[in-house]
Amino acid sequence: MTRVFFVYIDWTLEFIARPFYVGKGDEARVAKRDRNDHWKHIAAKHGWRREIVLGTKEESFAFDEEKRLIKEHRTFYGHDNYLWGANRTLGGDGVAGVKHTEEWLDLYARGVNNKNFGKTGENWWLHGKPNPMLGRSHSDKANEKNRQAHLGKRHTSTSIAKMSGENHPRAKLTRELVERIRVRHASTMHLSERHAERITCAMLANEFNTTVGNIVGIINYRSWK
Repeated sequence: MTRVFFVYIDWTLEFIARPFYVGKGDEARVAKRDRNDHWKHIAAKHGWRREIVLGTKEESFAFDEEKRLIKEHRTFYGHDNYLWGANRTLGGDGVAGVKHTEEWLDLYARGVNNKNFGKTGENWWLHGKPNPMLGRSHSDKANEKNRQAHLGKRHTSTSIAKMSGENHPRAKLTRELVERIRVRHASTMHLSERHAERITCAMLANEFNTTVGNIVGIINYRSWK
């Protein structure tokens, strides 16, 4: 069976939809629901839909189209100081279903031969320049100085509000989704545990792409109060 490679674009569900991710892969890759943390944050906050724009048997052609669309829609996080999209590369950097030989791994991917060897963190772009701390770590003296500077300090109510709920940079849910979870759970609380229509925390976690612990915290008002 000939393998087919797809190129797709993920759009927000806003009134004016915005493209935020361009991907390439086979049918299984296209069916996968999420990607990196940026993707998850945008998808949770704005909703998302996936549009397949190309299907081809030539993987090289799919790579070229992926790179072209990332550039056209500016979905690379950090591209031209435009910190919006969820693509972490400019595309064309993966090979579906291909395994490297042990010799290749030793030459290019392992130990000191790996281009990321010794780096701590990711190459995020700050004001158009690479992160100056990439591949470096603070000294013990600097860490202690920073600890002393923040000792005893507390966040203000304003800063807490900015980091709470859907405003948190790692938030996967929105206030609207949280209310839907509570309503869905409350609607079947009176049913027996064995009732086929009862909605469990595990079912809600799977449906809303989060963890059972988050669901328990939400329905018990320990989080998202």
